[in-house]
Amino acid sequence: MRSVTDRRRRLAAIGIAVVCVLAVIVGAYAVYRAATSTQEEPRTDTEQIEDRVRAYGDVMTHFDAQAFGDLVCAGLGPVVGAPDGAPEPSQIAAGRDARTVIDAVKITGDTAAVDARIDLGATSVPIPMTLRRESDGWCISELGSDS
Repeated sequence: MRSVTDRRRRLAAIGIAVVCVLAVIVGAYAVYRAATSTQEEPRTDTEQIEDRVRAYGDVMTHFDAQAFGDLVCAGLGPVVGAPDGAPEPSQIAAGRDARTVIDAVKITGDTAAVDARIDLGATSVPIPMTLRRESDGWCISELGSDS
């Protein structure tokens, strides 16, 4: 009977040891993952500005006035309209792919001058603009400015 009791104790001790080893392995893995987790690098000002300009191009080619309001600085006010020479909505609906092309971004402090254009088939519409950095990111502060 004593050998059965000793055997059970040894098995219990081995079981406890295995659980402890597994706990250490799992804990070490969790610490390793936390220490080596790759956080996404913050986007550069140029990348943020280019994203904003492309969003503007999308808004203009889809004539989305509400989304336009989200892109402009609050002080710009309710300005809604396509730039001079912009294609008619029927041209866009005809299935042509509009593309926003950013030619230059020049950042000076909290403002950025952007030379860009919307290409739609053979039509190219310049969309120069000025952006301003605000607390929640970059916004369009002036449209049609000579950058």
